[in-house]
Amino acid sequence: MNPKISSDFLKAIAIPETVQSSPGKIGNSKIGSAVERAIAWRLGEINHVSNTLINRNLQLMYESSGFQVALGKPGKEYFLDKRQNVHDMKPTLVLDGSEYDYSPTFTQIFDDFQQIANSTSESAEFALVTIACLLFKAAYLLEHEYSNESLDQNGVPLFKWTPSKVVLSTLLNEWPTITAGRKVDSVEIPTDVYLYLLDCLAYNEDVKYQGAFKAKTKNTGRRNNLLTVVHVIAVVLGRASIAELIGKATQQRGVSPIQNRKAYEVFPWLVGGVDPKVF
Repeated sequence: MNPKISSDFLKAIAIPETVQSSPGKIGNSKIGSAVERAIAWRLGEINHVSNTLINRNLQLMYESSGFQVALGKPGKEYFLDKRQNVHDMKPTLVLDGSEYDYSPTFTQIFDDFQQIANSTSESAEFALVTIACLLFKAAYLLEHEYSNESLDQNGVPLFKWTPSKVVLSTLLNEWPTITAGRKVDSVEIPTDVYLYLLDCLAYNEDVKYQGAFKAKTKNTGRRNNLLTVVHVIAVVLGRASIAELIGKATQQRGVSPIQNRKAYEVFPWLVGGVDPKVF
């Protein structure tokens, strides 16, 4: 066994056998109340005459390595004339009391993972496989819980991602930071902070589609977006076809979620299997 991969790590990263066939049931039971709590957060200050932002109200979600990860209201879609999303939030990084200069699009996220895949580091494949497994589980809210230790601005428990400590610490030991952006605009972000930011992006997607636009399926929002990221990681690692990724994206409004069966095949850690490319 690769010394970086302990039996505790493999046990923690796997989805429980009883959940593997239908992970969506777990997420479906959690989405509604999580969206309702976010919708109840206060808006920041708005100039209603000019319909412009004065300042956002930030809801702190996560803290690590000196960074804070927050959701700020309102987001930019609040100010749209067409298809306005009054509940839109901006996932925000804060460092030393100031907003950190990184606000990723999904295109930028895909590029960030491509840069890891292009690395000559022996840990690159391990890092991307671990991230893919974490994000797959996050897509279905398998490790999300209400935290009685973290109350939101309305005094109720926050709905937070609580990934396994052994998985997260092993990942940080092997890949402590992610270079986000490229060339002169790139910034170094701790890997766990980067993942928490992705979770906040996904939370906002659920609020948008499950809250504002009343989507008919729970697949729209967090799930489609994070499973698309997992699909992208599979492609940059050479474990899935780029043609299938792009083909689905052109048919499904820019998203291309990996199917569960395919995810279990290319990332066997999810089902307690051996990954021959990492061992």
